[in-house]
Amino acid sequence: KVAYKVADETVNNSVAYQDDDDLLFAVGIGETWLATFKLFTSGDATADIKFQLTSPVGSTVNASITGQRPADAVVTVLVLPAILGCSAAAGGLCATIEAYVVNPTTAGNVTLQWAQSVLTVANTTLRAGSSVTARRIA
Repeated sequence: KVAYKVADETVNNSVAYQDDDDLLFAVGIGETWLATFKLFTSGDATADIKFQLTSPVGSTVNASITGQRPADAVVTVLVLPAILGCSAAAGGLCATIEAYVVNPTTAGNVTLQWAQSVLTVANTTLRAGSSVTARRIA
């Protein structure tokens, strides 16, 4: 399964996680999935951006996030649900999330959620072209 953003999506003055409109995939009972999210951002450097994944009740998500602030030469690796604040000011690839999802009991969606890291009256945008590629492995 592949899903991608055909249009930019913007939040302003909000640190409350919101479901992304496009970046999600359905998982069935007894299924195991591998997924890669490629996330492109733009916006205010103060606000930054944060991400998390939601999944069906009873599922297990093991994930890592690799992010690069566009001006930095180094890459930071964190494990979800820790928050990675990516500088959205310069745009570009902000983060890659790799996820392993085991779903034994309840069908539903694995959904990317995101918000500003710091409450700021400015636009923070997850850009068109951001994507998720997910494949069932069991």
